[in-house]
Amino acid sequence: MFPSKRNGLYYLWFRDELGKRQKVTTHARTKSKALEFLRNYNSLKAKTPEKILLSKFIQEVLSRNR
Repeated sequence: MFPSKRNGLYYLWFRDELGKRQKVTTHARTKSKALEFLRNYNSLKAKTPEKILLSKFIQEVLSRNR
């Protein structure tokens, strides 16, 4: 993940799960604010739950209720 400036705003460029390049705007005009956004974005991304199949989710829920 790296910041890049375009049209006066910084963007974060990264590769998604499929390997495609994606970008997210930081809404920041200074590099220090963009890097602050990057630190917060990394911590938010780390907290997102992993994707699981519906069948696996149902099995987990049913096993907890027994």
